[in-house]
Parts: sequence; C-alpha cells; structure tokens
Amino acid sequence: MDGEDVNPRHLILYDGDCGFCDRAVAFVPPRDSRGAFRYASLHSQHGRRELAERGLEGVGLNSLVVLPAGASSEKRPLLKSSAVLFIVRRLDPPWSLLAGFGCIPRLLLDWGYEQIARNRHRLSNRLATCPVQVGSPKSLPNRQREAQEHLRAT
Repeated sequence: MDGEDVNPRHLILYDGDCGFCDRAVAFVPPRDSRGAFRYASLHSQHGRRELAERGLEGVGLNSLVVLPAGASSEKRPLLKSSAVLFIVRRLDPPWSLLAGFGCIPRLLLDWGYEQIARNRHRLSNRLATCPVQVGSPKSLPNRQREAQEHLRAT
C-alpha cells in the first residue's frame, strides 16, 4: 500500500458493546504498522454522526462499517464482508493474504458474515463499555488511544 491510501486514515465503526467485535477490532492495530485505521463505536456520538452524514442511520449493529478516506478508490461506505476484506487488504503480511477470500462470491461471504454477526454475543461475553469511547479506563493500544483523542477533539 502506498502512502496515499493511509492518510487520512480509514474509519472502522463497530458494535462497541460486543466483546467479539471489540476483540476483532483490537486485532487490527498491532497488524497495521502503517496506521491506516482509526476506530469508533457505532454507539458513540462520533460514530452516529459519521453514519448520519452518509445517510446510513438505519445501519444496524449487525454490520461492521468502514468509511474509506484519502485517495482510496473505494469512497463508498463498506459493510459486512466488504468491510472485512478492505481491512485485511491493508494489514501487514501475512494477514493481508486473507484478502484472498475475496475470490469467493460476495453472497457467500456476506452469508458467513451474517452467521457470525447473529451469534457474536454467544462467541464472546458482552463488554460493559466500548474501549474507544471517551473516558474509558481500559488500557488501549496506541492507535486506539489516538482514536480516543480524535473523538475528544471532535
């Protein structure tokens, strides 16, 4: 990935009350050496505002949302498996190889995504708060702290 794709950073919006979702998003920063992503909960004021600005108020909590930024060729909001593939393409090797799943028809990928989304709370205990929300006492990776600071500034 070239520098154009990184600055400004892409925004990942996720269900901050879901432990599985939290762990999935926490997987990204250590594998994102370019700092391509920032994070916000779908529940947060910032997350709700970003969705409203794009006419996505109706997006439920059953989808990860990526709002591409910068010179990315994909400016439209990405949901479900499209969002996951967008993220893994930008991770450090070998994780970026997971983008190879993009050769599977989107209908099947989204079906698999929906099965996980439907059962995500059974896969992991719910968290009381989102670790990216302002004022969270949790210890966060550096990039999540940056996202927290960004939320305070907006």
